[in-house]
Amino acid sequence: MVVVCAGDTIERQTSTDLRRIIRLCVRQGVPIAALGTATWFLAEMGLLENAACTIHWDKKAALIETFAHLKVTDRLFVRDANLATCAGEFASFDLVMELISEHLGKEHALAVCRYTTAGRWRSASDDQRSINTSETGISGPLAEVIQIMEEHIEDPLPLHDISRCVGRSKRQIERLFQSSVSSSPMRYYMNLRLARAKRLIEQTQLPIVEIGIACGFASASHFSKCFRQTFGINPSAWRTSR
Repeated sequence: MVVVCAGDTIERQTSTDLRRIIRLCVRQGVPIAALGTATWFLAEMGLLENAACTIHWDKKAALIETFAHLKVTDRLFVRDANLATCAGEFASFDLVMELISEHLGKEHALAVCRYTTAGRWRSASDDQRSINTSETGISGPLAEVIQIMEEHIEDPLPLHDISRCVGRSKRQIERLFQSSVSSSPMRYYMNLRLARAKRLIEQTQLPIVEIGIACGFASASHFSKCFRQTFGINPSAWRTSR
């Protein structure tokens, strides 16, 4: 198996030599595993056309916007024929443990877990979590509301619709956000959308107008105004400064 690793700026790190090696591996049937942002590299090479894949959640929106036809999941890792993609970070360990268990037996995988004090490994069916409830203290109804917000970045929902989805009143949700994250729900929602937009500006070459639309802004002027109010700089200037 060939394992491909990459950094945050994978979209600017393509290598002709690496492409040649990967294509040779594909022709010879050598399994390939892309860790973290390396999924982007395989997508750019056209190797994920008919395969499900995953990538670190921070890069997921950029991958989907750049390669709209891909089947991108939220899984920790995905194995599809001779290709494996992984969210990276500790999910790389989970992928390796599954491979050890499959090829050498579960006892060997458990022995590795004991030696590394990992305790256990997670399966391919487990999702990534952009909200770490154990570290942030965000859980229950609040986590449910935030998940709905994250799933509706391009088509923002009014608070009334969100409250109906979680079976809570608008007032209950407002109190929940104020006590837990010291913010109103819609301010928090706006910050999620702007954070997504900021990542897309940094990680893609999509036009600023398209990024605004992808993050739920109906007009370029409104997007620019909200971005400037939050980050102190307009979207185009932010891209130029990178």
